[in-house]
Amino acid sequence: LLIGAGGLAAWSGYQEFLRRSAPPVIATPESRFIPSNSSVPLSLAGVSREVALEQISQSLADTTSNELRHIILDTNITEFLQLFESRAPGSLVRALDPIFMLGSLGDSPFLIFKIISFENVFGGMLSWETNLAGDLGPLFATPEVLKNITPESVFKDTVSKNKDARVLYASPATGGASTTPVLLYSFFDNKMLIITNSFETLQILIDRVTREFLVH
Repeated sequence: LLIGAGGLAAWSGYQEFLRRSAPPVIATPESRFIPSNSSVPLSLAGVSREVALEQISQSLADTTSNELRHIILDTNITEFLQLFESRAPGSLVRALDPIFMLGSLGDSPFLIFKIISFENVFGGMLSWETNLAGDLGPLFATPEVLKNITPESVFKDTVSKNKDARVLYASPATGGASTTPVLLYSFFDNKMLIITNSFETLQILIDRVTREFLVH
């Protein structure tokens, strides 16, 4: 009996030691679809569009060249688009999961949305293209660049490393053709929508999303 009681006490003490010495479990935010190097919580409750843009810009200001930073927002997609006075079709908004990821890879911001209905998202994005630069452009480009978007500046089909994408170039002030995108978007296996302003960023995000799908 004494031996059994001693063994039980030793086992209980060992379990308590493991509990106390174990590293704390850090909960991963639902909006972190891919691993990030850093994260910044940001509340946009009750702020204006201009203040939201300024706060997001400040949260991404010191991101280093190869760093992927995740902005953890306290809002869902409907509230986010309403805050930015978006003219996105209702069918598009309803076809996207409420939880989305906002972040930046180096100095290139991005948005990743999970897709509920690909058909509605695909058609909705084509309809939104007319107003997309006006609605979300300030997240991805400077006012000087956005001024060069004219009625002739329209989204065009392109291919980036075997991935179809739609890209918007601004009209250069000096004339000719621009080779730097203002906005571009692409789909990942009809399951995710990625919006960014860099072909390199798009490819890196697709590679990381692919790895996440393979792991899970």
